[in-house]
Amino acid sequence: MTDTGDSARSAPWWPLWALLRGLAVGVASVAVAVGAGLAIIELSSAGDSSCSSDLVCLPDLGPLIFATMLMPVLIAVTGPLVARLLGLARPLLFAVPAAWAVVLACVGLGPADGRHRWPYNSAVSSIVILLVPYCLLALWVSRRPARRPVT
Repeated sequence: MTDTGDSARSAPWWPLWALLRGLAVGVASVAVAVGAGLAIIELSSAGDSSCSSDLVCLPDLGPLIFATMLMPVLIAVTGPLVARLLGLARPLLFAVPAAWAVVLACVGLGPADGRHRWPYNSAVSSIVILLVPYCLLALWVSRRPARRPVT
C-alpha cells in the first residue's frame, strides 16, 4: 500500500520539512516587521529636539513606541499570508505568535528606570524566542495522521 499524502509528509523525515517551513514563515514575518520598524524610525525626524532647557531631556520616543507596537500587528498579518503561500494547513494559526511578539515588544521597551530585568534582552535571543512558536505550529499542523489498521 502507498501513502496517499504528499511526498514531503510521507517521507520519514517529514518533521524536518515542517520545521523548515515554520522557520520560513517566522523569518519572513519577523523580517517584514523589523524592516517596517526600522523604516519608521529612520523616517522620523531625529534632528528635531524640543529640549531648550538645561534639565535632562528625553528624546521623542513616539516613533520608537509606534514602531515597536506596529511590529506585532505586521507579524499577525504576514504569518498567515506566508503560511498560505507555503501551503501549510490552517494558516490563520500562524497569527498566534504575534501575541508573544507583544510580550517581547513590551519587555524590549523595558521598565521606565532603564534597568533590564529580562534575561533574554538581546535582539538575537528575542528573535530566536519568537521563531520557536512558528516551528512548533508548523510541526503541529503538518503532523501525519495516524494510520488506520487494515481489517
